[in-house]
Amino acid sequence: MTQTNIGDVILSTTLLDRVLQQYPDATVDVVAGGRSVDLFEGMPNLGELVPVVKKKRHGHYIDIWKKLRKHRYDLTIDLRGTALTYFLHSKKRIIFSGKDKKTHKATQMASLLKMDAPLKQRVWVTEDVQNKVAAEVAKHKDCLLLGVGPTANWIGKTWPQRYYAIFVNRLIKLKGFENAKFVIFGAAHEKRCVEDFLAHIPDDRKIDLIGQTSLTEAYAWMTHLQGFLGNDSGLSHLAAAAGVPTLTLFGPTYENLYAPVALKGGTIVAPEREEVNLEPSAPKRLITDIKPERVIEKVVEVVNALKQEEEEKKSA
Repeated sequence: MTQTNIGDVILSTTLLDRVLQQYPDATVDVVAGGRSVDLFEGMPNLGELVPVVKKKRHGHYIDIWKKLRKHRYDLTIDLRGTALTYFLHSKKRIIFSGKDKKTHKATQMASLLKMDAPLKQRVWVTEDVQNKVAAEVAKHKDCLLLGVGPTANWIGKTWPQRYYAIFVNRLIKLKGFENAKFVIFGAAHEKRCVEDFLAHIPDDRKIDLIGQTSLTEAYAWMTHLQGFLGNDSGLSHLAAAAGVPTLTLFGPTYENLYAPVALKGGTIVAPEREEVNLEPSAPKRLITDIKPERVIEKVVEVVNALKQEEEEKKSA
């Protein structure tokens, strides 16, 4: 049973990768939050895929039990820290406590299965989805495609829309970004939150995908990007899983626990201010203290490094 939030689900696939390595012939049933189930639909070892539809008084756990009680498992893993697995037929059980507040969550979850292997996140995309997205991307083949994830599930984690607009409009004036197009990701219900941002991007410089893709389609798009900028949200984790150089903006949340597992890119963290107290347990930081100039500088640095790396590969 995986986590519920999309970002947490993607981080948890570091453990799923190890399960599939250790038991390559196993059939795996997956219980996941309703918003994230399509991340597993293309999984080759998939048995049952059970979406969590929350009910009052934890009634959804009874629904999950009813669907899974007929099976006899060799191993059950519960990343929600519930007692559900004790009511299923299982030879072995692993329950994630999540009490460690120092070690990154992906490392904690992956370590539930001891293996001498690097962290690897997994998202599966069907051939049909890959071909559909590739056809759309081909329409912009001469462009530098940069992804933007301007939304988050909490205002404290959301970089201001006017900062995103400033970032885009200043970046396209810089050398090397003359042919840049920005692919904007988000859910349909978030559209109203970013209308001002979208209105301030020239039409020929944006590809508006908000509410237009499933998670796996968004992931397929991200595999074609040259870079991604986003808040501490599921989209940034999705971009990192796609192997895109990912820059994630952090205000009052813990990057040491929740930063996307990005091979390239990194985090941009707001400075601490003693007078800030959004939540007693949260870092004393405001995401509004990250200014566009700082983000532009970092994005230029990352993109130029990638270009240089490509040129060196061609000349080698």
